[in-house]
Amino acid sequence: MLSATQPVHQYHSRSKPWHARHRPYPTSQPSKKSQSTAPKQPNTYNRCWDWIVTGGNCHYAKNRATFRSYRRAPGKIGGSRVLGVGSVELRVRRGSEDERTNTLVLNDVLHMPNARCNGLSLPKYQDANPLSGVDDEGEHFQAKSEDGSEPLWYTEEFRGLSRVVLAGQPQGESVLKDSENCTPSVTASDEELEKLWQRVQNRSLVG
Repeated sequence: MLSATQPVHQYHSRSKPWHARHRPYPTSQPSKKSQSTAPKQPNTYNRCWDWIVTGGNCHYAKNRATFRSYRRAPGKIGGSRVLGVGSVELRVRRGSEDERTNTLVLNDVLHMPNARCNGLSLPKYQDANPLSGVDDEGEHFQAKSEDGSEPLWYTEEFRGLSRVVLAGQPQGESVLKDSENCTPSVTASDEELEKLWQRVQNRSLVG
């Protein structure tokens, strides 16, 4: 564990690769009826869909819209801003040659709006799923069921990092650069986590 004074974002070297646009006003405005009945399309382009496997002890997500359940708990970990904690459900591909999808549930995910990507902590995942096996070869990870018979999720190399392969290949914001050669892990001390959970317990659940 790192001390509370150590920066939260650590970058570990890896020997192997891990406004609206201005538009003129329309000549005719849509009717109130068409405005009220037009379906709203979810804007996912500004969401970050990069879920990188890390070696830190915290899951984290960049966007509030990513969370299924959420508790506001403003604070800092290692000097980096945390706005809340919640659970995330990801629709993932089971394997590179398996078209089936699965739902990957991550709990106690930190909401860190200034993060460069989303992070799946491999140690935390393994603690929560002690009987689930995770095979790795370079930047490729393959998680399997407890008996090893079912693939659950996997990663592919993305700009030198290991990125979880999501179902449907959603497109969105990505600030990761080519050949990162480092892992954006988030590691919190016991003291930092204790303070965080105390704040979480004092906050109501937000849908």
